Amino acid sequence: MDAEIINRSKIAALVSKLTVLGDDGDFHGMSKMFSPEGTFGLGSNASAVGPDAISRMLSEFSASLTKRPNGPTYMRHHLTTAVIELDGENDASADTYFLNFNERGLDHWGRFRDRLKRDATGEWLFTRRETIEEGKAENSFLNTP
Repeated sequence: MDAEIINRSKIAALVSKLTVLGDDGDFHGMSKMFSPEGTFGLGSNASAVGPDAISRMLSEFSASLTKRPNGPTYMRHHLTTAVIELDGENDASADTYFLNFNERGLDHWGRFRDRLKRDATGEWLFTRRETIEEGKAENSFLNTP
């Protein structure tokens, strides 16, 4: 099979797996999908560098949601349109739209902008994830601190 098709498929699967792990609250599992110098940005809320810091940031953000008066009991990110670009043999980018639902319905939406790099073993890892919120519902949990 063509190497480009294989790499695009691997990257799409990685983006999906990261999303499911996040929705399941497995932030340690998510962090292992990042390179040692990988960064994760939650819009203007926070950012972290390195797997341990990423896991800690996401755990703290998740815990803060339970303190909000309208904090969700669960979240499900639904991925839609995705554009994956290969930049040579070992670098890639993925731009993926998402819709976030919780028990009240559609909460917010936006896109994930990802950069990825193949490591020495040939596995793809995230080097950067940027979360861009493009809109939110009137009753979104993001509307309360």
